[in-house]
Amino acid sequence: MRIFIRSALLSAAMLSLAAAPANAQSISQQSTQLLSQLRNEISSRENNAPANEGNQLLHAELATLGQGETRTTHLVADWGGILTVSGFCAAGCGDLDIAVLDANTGAEVVVDAASDNTPIVTFQSLATGDYNLRVTMYNCADKCLYVIASYWRSQ
Repeated sequence: MRIFIRSALLSAAMLSLAAAPANAQSISQQSTQLLSQLRNEISSRENNAPANEGNQLLHAELATLGQGETRTTHLVADWGGILTVSGFCAAGCGDLDIAVLDANTGAEVVVDAASDNTPIVTFQSLATGDYNLRVTMYNCADKCLYVIASYWRSQ
């Protein structure tokens, strides 16, 4: 079942690329590279016991942002546990940040604001967690391609 969910999410990410305007060959090459990194990340989190034992992919997103742009996505965890959100940014991107916000209050739960293109955060979720995931591009040559993946595991 986990393999089916992972395949469905990766297929959805690839379909979103097909719907995007094909303005440059480099975007296609970058998306292939980022999807490969996402596959490796998912595989690593699912197979590297004991530290990552039980990780389940909740959400994956492949999109573009320009410098100074932000995208917010809703994220729901229907049970308590450890949530990890990690991101990768393609060539031309120098700084991608992620923040997890409490969807009810807007308060920041956890943030990775380091000046790098590989943000990662981990936190303890409530029994039923309703969150917003904010992705911000701070340093980008033009429109930069990024991928974000969210994982859950029991305590």
